[in-house]
Amino acid sequence: IDFPGCLVPHFKYQENDEHIYNVHPEKCCGGCCVSANICTGKGTLYMPFYFHDPNTKAVIGGEYDDPSTPQIRKLWAGFAKECCTSADNFAVTFPPGVD
Repeated sequence: IDFPGCLVPHFKYQENDEHIYNVHPEKCCGGCCVSANICTGKGTLYMPFYFHDPNTKAVIGGEYDDPSTPQIRKLWAGFAKECCTSADNFAVTFPPGVD
């Protein structure tokens, strides 16, 4: 795990010591914060972590805010579950070509 920004989690995925993806949410404020949108629920009801090319830093397979773009989303499970358990819900859309 790598935290290049002040408050933004950033994960590196590797296979056989080869850097395949960076996985992190969309950032703002010079990379120090996660970009949120209260109107759509991004950053409040769900948090999308997008797959990025490690060399170009571009989003793989789409663009930010497109639900069909490959991503890992932590989903809001409701007040009771979020408050009273440590369980988390995720939705995963993989990049093209992943076996």
